[in-house]
Amino acid sequence: ATLFRGPVSEICLKAESDAPRELEDEATEPTQDDNSDAKEMDAYSLLFDLSLSGIGVALIDAEPRELLYVYLQGLTLRASRSASQESVELYFTSVQIDSAVPSTKFPVMLAPVSQPNIEAGGSAVELSILHNRRWHSPIYLDYVGLAVCPLKLQLEQNTVARLLRLV
Repeated sequence: ATLFRGPVSEICLKAESDAPRELEDEATEPTQDDNSDAKEMDAYSLLFDLSLSGIGVALIDAEPRELLYVYLQGLTLRASRSASQESVELYFTSVQIDSAVPSTKFPVMLAPVSQPNIEAGGSAVELSILHNRRWHSPIYLDYVGLAVCPLKLQLEQNTVARLLRLV
């Protein structure tokens, strides 16, 4: 559902299990308690917030045969744009890359090393970029941040050779 509140368009994606009544309730005008949220939203010309419990992508070669399967768990993507700045934030709680090459020595090529903060709901990867739009040339980034938890990478020659054939 798309909600229009002044110059801001808000896109809400709801799971099928959510009651349709919830969308109707959210589409109503903000109450006195919601004014702080409405004022915060007015500062942005675009605000995008996407949260997925998980997403997987398979890499297929020309044979066609699956080579890799990449799975990101707990994916959150936030982007906003105002008159003075743009920001992008990407978080995911876990990443795993599996090799689908037959008789591979390492079926799990990349995975986080067990960490207490990840198990407690922390992020495996966090990326944040804040762009100051007041400067047109050169591009001025107020902040660029990347945090990656310890990862274990295991490669074998057969998998790498098949990946290089794609290039």
